[in-house]
Amino acid sequence: MKSPQVTHHFDSPVVLEFTESVIESWYPGERPILFVPCAKSKPIQNSKSHKQLFHRFQDCCEMLIISEPMTVIPYSFFDYPPYEYPPSALWRIKGEAEKFKRRLARFIQRKRLNERCCRFLLPQHHLLILWASWERAFGNVENLDGYGYTYATRWFFAEKLIQELCD
Repeated sequence: MKSPQVTHHFDSPVVLEFTESVIESWYPGERPILFVPCAKSKPIQNSKSHKQLFHRFQDCCEMLIISEPMTVIPYSFFDYPPYEYPPSALWRIKGEAEKFKRRLARFIQRKRLNERCCRFLLPQHHLLILWASWERAFGNVENLDGYGYTYATRWFFAEKLIQELCD
């Protein structure tokens, strides 16, 4: 099976427009923030794994999808452009990882997420981006906690987060 090709880069006009619209229009509510990864199928919220995540966390968290190249997709936003961006492309295309970190840092800083309860349930490559962005924005990784997972441990850590955030 051939891997998908990159359809939009971080500097694509439609990506820049979407990223700016999220920065300008999304505001956190009162519930804790949970950062989750993107998915192969689009819209992401309709993927099997995301339906399972949403079912588990919908009543206790605001979910933010970490996505290359869209940066952040609030779970309530279904109106993002269709795109393909295999995670490995982030490290192969010069400058893309840096753009991702810079944009994510700008988002979390503008939304003052360091003042909130923020958790993550992310695979390693998204976790590295989030940590670097958080440190860039705030100089540390305080008020950011959660679990990095492998495919085999995802649901184990999801259950631990449910106990921490929802019970």
